[in-house]
Amino acid sequence: MRSAARDTSPAGSGSDARTATVAAQSSGSRWGDQRATTFAQYVTLQHAFMNPPPGAKSVRVPGLNNETRPLRYLVVKPCCQLCNRLRVLLSAVALGILTERAVVMDFDRDYYGKFTDLFASPLSPLRAEPPKGVPGAKRVRSLGWLHCMQGFLCDDPLQWPEAVVAIEGAPSFLHTIWLNPKLRPRFKQAFGDDPSE
Repeated sequence: MRSAARDTSPAGSGSDARTATVAAQSSGSRWGDQRATTFAQYVTLQHAFMNPPPGAKSVRVPGLNNETRPLRYLVVKPCCQLCNRLRVLLSAVALGILTERAVVMDFDRDYYGKFTDLFASPLSPLRAEPPKGVPGAKRVRSLGWLHCMQGFLCDDPLQWPEAVVAIEGAPSFLHTIWLNPKLRPRFKQAFGDDPSE
C-alpha cells in the first residue's frame, strides 16, 4: 500500500496541493486516472477534517472546489494482524470517500508495528479519535463486529446523521458497500465498474 506520495508536512503548509498533484498523476487508464483524482480529493478532505478551526461544524475543502463540508468521521477500531488491519482500512477509506467522512483509525493499538513505520501515506496521521472539540463527536453510531455488514448493506450511509460512525473488528466490507444500492452510483463514479481495470 505504498502511496503515490510521501509528504509529512503539516496540513495548511501547501502539502495538500502537492499531495493532490502527485497522487493524481496519470496512470494511463481511464479508471486508474479517475481513482487517483478521487483519492487526491479525499486526501484534501482528510487533511481539512483532521485540522479544523476550534469549534467549527464544517470546513472548506480545497480539493472539492473549496466547498464547505460538515465535519464527519469514521472511527475504525481494528483487531488482528496486518492483513486484517489493511483490509478494514482500505474498506473504511472507500466508505470515507463515498460518504465524505475522514477515517480515523487506531492502527497501532495492540499491534507491534506502527503505521508510519510500515507505510508512506498522504493521509493525515491516523489518530485514535476525531480532533478535540468537534461538535457532535460524542453522539456515535456504533457498528460492531457481528452486525456491521447489515449496516453497510441495508442502511443508507449517506443519511447517517451522527458526526461519528464507529466500526469495530476486522472485516473487509468493500464488497458490501459495492452491493449497497444507495452507494452504488457513487462507487461507480469514484472507482469505476470495469473489472479489466
